Amino acid sequence: GKFGRASSRLPLVGRREAADADIAPTTQSTVVVVFNTKKLVAFYARRFGRVLLTTYLSMVLAMALLAVTRQWHALQPFHLARCVAFVEPWASPERWCPNGQTWTIAALVPSWLAYPLLMDRLVFDRARPWLTALFGLSALLPSAVGLAVGFYFGDGRGAFWIPERAHAYLYFFPPSQLLDFFLGVVAAELAATASVSEPRVAPERPPSSSSAGLLASLYGGTSSTRHVPRRVAPDDDDDLEGDVVLDEEPPPQGRRQRLSLGWGRAADATFLIIVLVVCFAPNPSLTYRAGYEPLFDHGLAPLYAFFLLASAVDARIQQQSSSRPVGPRRSSLAAALCAHPALDALGTCSFEVYLFQWPLHAFFAWVLGLPTSDGRGENFVAYLLALWLFSALYEIHLERPFVAWLRRVFEAAS
Repeated sequence: GKFGRASSRLPLVGRREAADADIAPTTQSTVVVVFNTKKLVAFYARRFGRVLLTTYLSMVLAMALLAVTRQWHALQPFHLARCVAFVEPWASPERWCPNGQTWTIAALVPSWLAYPLLMDRLVFDRARPWLTALFGLSALLPSAVGLAVGFYFGDGRGAFWIPERAHAYLYFFPPSQLLDFFLGVVAAELAATASVSEPRVAPERPPSSSSAGLLASLYGGTSSTRHVPRRVAPDDDDDLEGDVVLDEEPPPQGRRQRLSLGWGRAADATFLIIVLVVCFAPNPSLTYRAGYEPLFDHGLAPLYAFFLLASAVDARIQQQSSSRPVGPRRSSLAAALCAHPALDALGTCSFEVYLFQWPLHAFFAWVLGLPTSDGRGENFVAYLLALWLFSALYEIHLERPFVAWLRRVFEAAS
């Protein structure tokens, strides 16, 4: 259903007895949402539960390695406490915690906390013109902020050369990631609501909480709707996107092919631009392209978002008439490559690889005496194979059962 603006929204703690939210009906649906704290708690528990397990385990491994090698300066108690609470990047973004990759989790915590409110108020089930305007605005703002920081803090060595502290606040400071996160949310909603044909008018359905969308999923509720496409309750373990059920007449075959081809080519063109920028931006003396931080911190975010949007719409158009059991055929070559089963399998444990890369690197270099950057390839190849093997075994035998248990517990509680 479509939602009007509510006068009272989502207290995270409050009375168990809840008044109905003041939601204005639209011409297409009437939604009554009942406050339900358990649904919100269940979402946060699933979202943070699977992330915190791996994050804290990687921190413990990093701290153990630092202790074994007597690097006590990195193990100051107050610093560690701020790292565990994910507040160190707020105070000192440039000061890395044990296992520095955990900065990503700290930076995303505000976005994950705001996600239900953000989706409800601005994005979920909004009209496409509104979503398109939001996409354009949220695509321009990160780049504009990056360019402004580059010009303001530029020190004369180049238009975008900024001090290390400015780069830390531009990238590691948690609020700096909110715009990029919001851009991804809007792109996902645009892809989920992309229409390639005129919808049929469905008969009136009895009230159902599943068709009330995100709010009904989080807070319980009922909805009577005559609008299609409709949303059903999410079934993923930690995401809220839900499934989109389409009650649409499939467009003619020729039109569908042209639409798919157009979106696919747009995705490929965007992918090519990203590759060219990343590979051919000046990188003197292999300095990690120092001086181009505003570009690589946020400047490419609109291109990433548009690639994901275009490739998702391409796949959705194909899926409307595809009977292939392994998924729809894609017009985008880049998206088809990214969706290859081999890469998809690697992506299953990519989060674990990201968090375990430093502890395992330190283990190779400090404990085994096998530095991975000695100019020879043997140590690096051994490290790479060990990293992916360890991450895959951990994801299959520890994290996956834990996530399944977490889902059962909070589904039963809610």
